Amino acid sequence: MQTRRARSAALVSGLAILLGGSALVAPGVARAQAAAAQQGAVQRIIIVGNERIEQSTILSYLPIGVGDTVDPARIDLALKALFRTDLFSDVKVGLSDGDLTIQVVENPIINRVVFEGNSGLKEDKLRDEITVRPRGIFTRAKVQSDVQRIIELYRRSGRISAAVTPKIVELPQKRVDLIFEISEGEKSGVLGVNFLGNVEFSDNDLRDVVVTEESAWYRFFSNNANYDPDRLEYDKEQLRKHYRNRGFYDFRVISAVAELSSARNGFAVTYTLEEGPRYRFGKISVETELKKLDTAVLTQLVPIRSGDLYEDERIETATDALTFAAGAAGFASVDVRPRYVADPATRTVNVVFQVNEGPRVYVNRIDIIGNTQTLDHVIRRELNLVEGDAYNRALVDRSENNLKALGFFKEVTIEETPTANADRTDLLVTVEEQATGELTFSAGYSSVDQLMIDLGITQRNFRGRGQDARARVSWGSYRQQLDFSFTEPRFLDRNLRAGVDLYYFVYDLSDYSSYKTTSLGTNLRIGFPLTADAFMTMRYVLREDDVEVPGIFCDPTQQQVSQTLCDQRGRYTTSLLGYQVTLDRRNDPVRPTRGFFVSLAQDLAGLGGD
Repeated sequence: MQTRRARSAALVSGLAILLGGSALVAPGVARAQAAAAQQGAVQRIIIVGNERIEQSTILSYLPIGVGDTVDPARIDLALKALFRTDLFSDVKVGLSDGDLTIQVVENPIINRVVFEGNSGLKEDKLRDEITVRPRGIFTRAKVQSDVQRIIELYRRSGRISAAVTPKIVELPQKRVDLIFEISEGEKSGVLGVNFLGNVEFSDNDLRDVVVTEESAWYRFFSNNANYDPDRLEYDKEQLRKHYRNRGFYDFRVISAVAELSSARNGFAVTYTLEEGPRYRFGKISVETELKKLDTAVLTQLVPIRSGDLYEDERIETATDALTFAAGAAGFASVDVRPRYVADPATRTVNVVFQVNEGPRVYVNRIDIIGNTQTLDHVIRRELNLVEGDAYNRALVDRSENNLKALGFFKEVTIEETPTANADRTDLLVTVEEQATGELTFSAGYSSVDQLMIDLGITQRNFRGRGQDARARVSWGSYRQQLDFSFTEPRFLDRNLRAGVDLYYFVYDLSDYSSYKTTSLGTNLRIGFPLTADAFMTMRYVLREDDVEVPGIFCDPTQQQVSQTLCDQRGRYTTSLLGYQVTLDRRNDPVRPTRGFFVSLAQDLAGLGGD
C-alpha cells in the first residue's frame, strides 16, 4: 500500500516537473520565434496612420531602406529615430513576410496658446518664457517643461505657492488649443530681515547692503520685498563684498535661513555672520619670470601700500593694472594671480602678485551683435584686433574705449568666449545703439531781430557709416545764417579724419549800428593719430568778410560812427592755417574716473590773405 502510494506520488511529481518544464521552455521558444519574425530582408515599406505628415517625410527619418536586412536592433533604432522627431505620440514597427510596417500616431499641431488666471505677470512675459508656439508640434514633454518654467517665473516674483495646470482642447484636423490654467496664490512677503553676529555694523546698515527688503505698504513698486531663494544667495555675496572691502578678511556668512510664519503670510529671513577682526595690507610684492618685465616697476604700479586698510576691490584694481602693463609691454596673454598670506597675530595680509605668461591664445572669430543701424565695418575698424591676432587684454580694453568714444552706442562690451580649441577664443562685441540724429526747430520774436526762425539737423552716424553731417539755417529780419559741415572719419579708407565746413553769415545792423557784415568761408580739416593717445588735426580756413558802412556816416565833417568802424570798411580775405593736438589719457571717454585730457591749438593767418 505504501509502495503503491509512493509510486503515485512519484508519478504526480514527475508530471508536475514535466508541466513546469514545459511552462518554462514555452516563453523562451516564443521569444525566439518572435525574434526570428523580426529578422529578414525588407522588400516593401508600408506606412499607416499618417494624416498630415507626408510619407516621404517619414521615410527620410527612417534609417532603414528597401533591400536592407533588419534585426531587432535595427528596428529598435528605427523606433528611436522616429520618436526623436517629436512628430509622433506613438510608433510601432513590425516585419512580416518582407513587409516593414510603420504604424504611427501623429502629435497634434498647436492652434493657439492661452493663459488663464494670470494677473500678477503679463501675458507677454509668460509667452517669452515658454517654448511652445502656435503652429508648433504638441508634445507632453515640452508642455511639462514649460509648466516648470512658468512656476519658476512666479517663484522669482515672490509667489511660492503658484500652480500651473496644462489643458488641451481637441480641434478638427489634428489640432489642439493649449491652455495654461494658473493659480498664482498670494505673494510671499518678507516680514523681517534680521542679522546675528554683527558687531561693527548695525542691522539697519546691513539692510542697506542686501537687496531683500521687508514688505511694507509704501514698497508697492519694489520687486525685492518678496521672498526669493536666489536673492538670498546674491545677498550673501553682497555682505561678503561689504565686509571684505572694509578690512574684514576673515568674514563669512555662516547661514541664511528663511522661516515661513505660522500664519503663512510671509518669511522671516535671518543671516548669521562671523565678522572677525579688521586687517590691513602688509608687504606687497610682485614676482615674475618674464625677463622683459621689471618687478620694481610693476610693484610701483600696484595701487596698494603697506598699512592701508584691506580691500578686495583694490586687489582687483591692482590685477587689472598689472595685466594692462604686461599687455602694453608686448605680452599678449598674461596670468596675474594674487597670493594671500594672512597673519592673525599682526592682523595683516601680505599679498604677492605672481605675473606669468599665460598660454598663447589667438582670436578665432569676432562677432558683433546689437548694431541695428551702424554697419559692421564701421565697428570693426575701431577694433585693435582682427581674426588671427594673438589675444591681448590691453588691446581689447582699448578697442572698447574706441567704440565708446564714437558716441554711437549707449553700452559697449567685448567678451571673450572660449572655443573647442584651447588656443582659440572668440570675441563677442555687444553694442546698444542710441539716437545719433537731432532735428531742432525754434521760432521767436524780439524787438531787434523781430521774427526769427531757426532750423537745424544733425546726424553723427550718417547712413550708418560713421560720417558726421550737420546743416543749419537761421533766418531773421536782421540776421541770416547758413552753415553746413561734413566729416568722413576714414578718408580714402585710411586712418584719416577729413572734413569740410561751409558757412554764410549776414548781419544787417544798419538801422541800429550803421553797418552791415557779410561773411562767406570754408574750412578744410584733416586729422590723424600721432600715438595711441595723441591726435593731431590740421586745418585751412579761407574766409571773405565784407563790412559796409554808408560813406556819409564816415564823412569827417559829420561823422556819426566811430573811426574804428570806418577803418574796417571794405572787403577782406582771410587765409588761415592752424593745428590742434590732443592728448587723451582718460580710462573711459564717456565716464572717466582717472586720467587727463590736454588740448593745444594754434592758428597762423596771412598766408595769401589780407
